[in-house]
Amino acid sequence: MATSTLRPLSIGEILDAGIKVVQRHWRPLIKSILLFVFPLAVVSTLLVAAIDPDQLELNPENTPPLGQEDAADLGGMAVTLVLGVLTFLMVTIACFKIVCDAWLGATPDIGRSLRFGLRRAWPAFLLTLVWTVCVFGAALLIIPGIWLCVVWSLSLPALLFEGAGPIQALRRSFALVKGRWWATFLLVLVGLVLVTLFGTIVSLLPQAFAEIFAPENALANGIASVIGTTIAGVILYPYSSALLTIMYFDQRVRKEGFDLQLLAQGVGVEHDPDAPLPAPYVGGPSAPPYVGGPPAPPPQTWSPPPEQPWSSPGGWSAPEPDAPSPRPTEDEGVSLKKKGDRADWLPPEAPRGPGGL
Repeated sequence: MATSTLRPLSIGEILDAGIKVVQRHWRPLIKSILLFVFPLAVVSTLLVAAIDPDQLELNPENTPPLGQEDAADLGGMAVTLVLGVLTFLMVTIACFKIVCDAWLGATPDIGRSLRFGLRRAWPAFLLTLVWTVCVFGAALLIIPGIWLCVVWSLSLPALLFEGAGPIQALRRSFALVKGRWWATFLLVLVGLVLVTLFGTIVSLLPQAFAEIFAPENALANGIASVIGTTIAGVILYPYSSALLTIMYFDQRVRKEGFDLQLLAQGVGVEHDPDAPLPAPYVGGPSAPPYVGGPPAPPPQTWSPPPEQPWSSPGGWSAPEPDAPSPRPTEDEGVSLKKKGDRADWLPPEAPRGPGGL
């Protein structure tokens, strides 16, 4: 999408735009996912198979009661969780960068996206840790957890694209979502929750086939688990990244004139993917339009043009107000009286009647 066409989008347009971005750039997205999801899925499956092969089955028969897992099960869960977090960070950041470049008119590149992900992996990990602890803690009260999940939904794009720290990214997300909480809630609900459910269902299909055609076969269950995890990642990561990225830019276009900022910086159809994005606006009419940007031009005031003296078409102009009248001098008046002549500027005498009247 060209930068010059950025504009506020409706909820339906954002959902549709996420699908179109994934369709047009599915090659770099899937390659970046397979580069991380598939190897980590293999490693995770091998670890689970070495610890407890029954956990690879769709319906494990020897599932211990909740809270009575042994050390091996807990160790396998911990390793799987760590690998899942690593997968989430690398794949999600790479997908975010690919979608950002595509949305701003640049050509996505896997190498550039992965290098970007390595640079921002540690701040993204800290943000994920803070986000998870706060949201799940507030989720005990249900409503506060839902509210916090929505207002912080744009924290990862803010951290990645603006170079903010974890706490600053959370505040930035709150500022962007403020005033559009319900629209953001609907987008998160329809976009992320439904795609998560769809990805989960699709990922269970290989395990269901393995359970039907090769029951209690550890190798078949392991292969089915790897295939299911990879399919789920292919469905979940690209669209969720596209949706959140487009939501982030949509909020900036609405609240900060982001499209005008890009045009002011000379960004045309082809956006420089290594160039930093314009910083957000800061408040106050007297403040500069955005942090670090050029000062706002002074307001233009209108003043009436200077009054021009009137002149006739023949070239005669009126005398200045303070100029003396063109009257004859005393000597000129005496000479005129003696000669009986009249000055050219005097009106002609009226003819006199009988008796001098």
